[in-house]
Amino acid sequence: MNLKNNSLMCIKYMNTLITKNFLPPILTALGICVALVGLVVMAGWLVGSSLLVQIQPEFATMKFNTALCFLLTGLSISAIKYHKAIFIRCCGITISILAILSLIQWIFDINLLIDNLLIQDKFEDPTAPPGRMSFATSLCFLLSGIALTLLTFRHISSYFIEIVSAFGSIILALGMIGLFDYALSLYTDYGWQQFTVMAIHTTSCFLLVGIALVLIALFDGSHSRVSFSAGIIPAVSVLVILCLSLSIALENNNTKHVKTVLKAQLNNQVEQTKSDINFITNALARGIKRWEMQLGQISQYEWQADAQLYVETLPHLISLSLLDDSFRPLWQATKDSSLSITELEDIVIRIPTDTNKTPQAFGITTPQSNNIVVLILPFSAEGKAKHDLLAVIDFSTFFKELTQTDVDESTWLNIKAGPDILFSTLTPLSAAQDAYSATQQAVIQGLEFEFEKGFSLESNVSGLGILSSTVFITGCLFIGVMFLAIYTSQKSRRLTNIINSEKERFRLVLEAAPGAMLLVDTQGNIEFSNTKVELLFGYEPKSLLGENVDILVPSAHRGHHAQLRHSYTQNPQFRSMAKNRELHGVHKNGQLIPVEIELCPIHTDQGLKILASIFDLSERTKQLVALKNSKEELDRAGRIAKIGAWEFNLNSKVVHWSTQTYKIHEVPESEPLTFEFATNFFSKSDLEVLNQAIEDAILKGTEWDLELPLTTLSGNLIWVRTQGQVEYENGQAVRLVGAIQDITEKHLVTLELERRNLELNNFAYVASHDLKSPLRGIDQLATWLTDDLRDSIDHQTKEHLRLIRSRINRMENLLDDLLAYARAGRKDAMTECVNVAELVQQTFKFCNVNDAFTLDLRGDTGDYLLVKTPLETVLRNLINNAIKHHDQTHGQITIEIKADVKHLEITVADDGPGIALEHRDKAFAMFQTLQPRDKVEGSGMGLAIVKKVVESFGGSIELSQNQPRGALFRFSFPARYNPK
Repeated sequence: MNLKNNSLMCIKYMNTLITKNFLPPILTALGICVALVGLVVMAGWLVGSSLLVQIQPEFATMKFNTALCFLLTGLSISAIKYHKAIFIRCCGITISILAILSLIQWIFDINLLIDNLLIQDKFEDPTAPPGRMSFATSLCFLLSGIALTLLTFRHISSYFIEIVSAFGSIILALGMIGLFDYALSLYTDYGWQQFTVMAIHTTSCFLLVGIALVLIALFDGSHSRVSFSAGIIPAVSVLVILCLSLSIALENNNTKHVKTVLKAQLNNQVEQTKSDINFITNALARGIKRWEMQLGQISQYEWQADAQLYVETLPHLISLSLLDDSFRPLWQATKDSSLSITELEDIVIRIPTDTNKTPQAFGITTPQSNNIVVLILPFSAEGKAKHDLLAVIDFSTFFKELTQTDVDESTWLNIKAGPDILFSTLTPLSAAQDAYSATQQAVIQGLEFEFEKGFSLESNVSGLGILSSTVFITGCLFIGVMFLAIYTSQKSRRLTNIINSEKERFRLVLEAAPGAMLLVDTQGNIEFSNTKVELLFGYEPKSLLGENVDILVPSAHRGHHAQLRHSYTQNPQFRSMAKNRELHGVHKNGQLIPVEIELCPIHTDQGLKILASIFDLSERTKQLVALKNSKEELDRAGRIAKIGAWEFNLNSKVVHWSTQTYKIHEVPESEPLTFEFATNFFSKSDLEVLNQAIEDAILKGTEWDLELPLTTLSGNLIWVRTQGQVEYENGQAVRLVGAIQDITEKHLVTLELERRNLELNNFAYVASHDLKSPLRGIDQLATWLTDDLRDSIDHQTKEHLRLIRSRINRMENLLDDLLAYARAGRKDAMTECVNVAELVQQTFKFCNVNDAFTLDLRGDTGDYLLVKTPLETVLRNLINNAIKHHDQTHGQITIEIKADVKHLEITVADDGPGIALEHRDKAFAMFQTLQPRDKVEGSGMGLAIVKKVVESFGGSIELSQNQPRGALFRFSFPARYNPK
């Protein structure tokens, strides 16, 4: 209940804050803008400036009376801040009278001589009589005047505010629609334009006036309870109707545009048809002239061949025939035999016999086609007609191309030649729908053509267009937002009024609270206590009511508690006590109870009340004791393991050490700690390493683990292992935590081990070098013997000498492998960025001397941070083994690489004989070979070196059978991906 009361108070506070601090300057700014526009337009009328009065020549003008009303409206809105009720009321009544008179003129079509009373209208405006406000402007001013007048009486009735809200919503909607009209160039698309049109600055000002009235209604503070339902219903209804009317205007504009485009397309198609027919006619006329001039000089064959050329050349011409006086075909030239003589005769029969001797066209419908146009051209000699030339034109292809865009745009085209339909794309479905069409007549070569082009209203203007739908949806969304704002304001005011009826519920909630709750007045008298208080302090039910709260305070602190209570009433605010000190309450039997108390002030009609929430800390105290014991156990374990803990708060710069950490540094626990002091035990170079590790951890969220020398406060040099990580809160680093361990003994053992390993490596190198020297001498002697006795020794002796040299070479390789094995796994190499694909390919090329084997490289190849030489050693030995022990002269080696966060898993597989199951356990042992050394030269150390290198870097290697044959080695090697 405390939380709910606080929420109600917060809502009331925000409402008051907006009403007193933000609303007045906003209303003043809106009023000044409206008044300035009215004043500027009045000045424009006085000086005759069309720019100020009309903005654009095609726009409506803001009348002088309109500008005067805007001046009065803007001044009235600005005066609301100063509570000038009489001035606002006078302005509102004046505006209402002017608006009513203008509406009477519109309704009854009379002239009351108020339009040009102050100034004569010299601008042409077809939307209204000179000087008269439009019907919509008059309506908006009537609503504005009434709303301003009602604002001065809003203290009388809350329903006046509802009316102001409704009128403001209507004005806001009309202004918004008007602006949309001008923004989308739709101000000429209303059927009732003379009643609705407004100047562009008129619509802008009404938009500001509507916003001002709605804001006043929403945040009015004169009534504690206001119901907005009566204002919401008309406002929403009007807004929806106006949005719908705008969408209809948009749709009308869209239809008008479609009709204009339709007429243009129809004219273009008529001209194209006329051009094609005239082109063919003119071409044939020129041919006839030439033939008339050559009459008697050319044979019928040449004549017919010339006609065939015309048929092949001219577009859409499919037949050219010569007719005698009786209209019988003498000969025919056709395109690809597309028209037989029988079909030609059928066409001739359909031609009227009373044709004159001028070029004439006929539309012919045949069973084969209804796209036939026939041209009759007279052919005469010496001015006397004897024959006719018959040209048959098939326009099927032409009309399909002509109406290609019609298919895409859902329009249709009908073409009539005389009484017959020559071409049509009108479907029965389109014919059944409401449609708009345009018709154009054309006479081409004596034939009357009628072109009719149309579109289906359902297909082209189906419902609301995209633009109109968008406007309608936007308007509805705006209505929804405004409705939500009004509903939210209404709800906040209702919540404020519920507080007085919540007292009983408040008591029930406190009674049901899980903790002990006390309500006291400023004198400390207990007005309410729930059951938890009585159980905690051992009192009977209701026995604490009327008592002073001091009876629950230990007697030693009661005097000071009265002073604290008085101080709190002077500055009441939410306060949590016992944060840094121990508080106790006193039981009825005198026993002290550890408690924590939270105080919350509550402002009521009876004055300030204090709600105290009391929490019993008895169990928490027991837990703290147990936690302290656990900490002591942890410190004891740290002393045994020589591990200390530490913590550094990045915000407060406070450092905490455990007891063992103090002991490792040989610092007394009374020594004050700072970060500089805590890190001053390291040398300068080691401190740089540690600071870099900490910076990386803060930036990247990583941990650090370092082994560094440390000089204690007593001057003793020890080695420590320091580990740490960063803790984050809300994405920000807040503290460093970690551990420190004394590893001096371990470090000394490690140094001794490294010294002995170095001695062993030196011994292996010296032993290898000293053993190689006599071997080279023996090899040299065997060489000399072979050269000196080449001609005198038999084949067996030569073979023995060869075996001696072979065994010497094998011994040298064995010594090299022993030295390599001794050095394998050394970690003195640096990590570097390596392209694994290039490393594998280079190693394979080095081992594949004869180019007899192929490499199949797969997987996560790329750049990785790793130690290059050991990985190269492993790959070289595995690839060498695969090539050396292969049972064919050629083969394939497959290497697959898979990467995870910290390792590469590499698989090396071949298609050789493989390694039998019984030999896999000893394959990685030293000096082990699967074939005799005389057959395949080798020391048996390769896989042993591979195993030692891999395991020395924390990896593992395993051997299995490749499928369908061969060996498969899979090993892991430390690496991290390095993206470019």
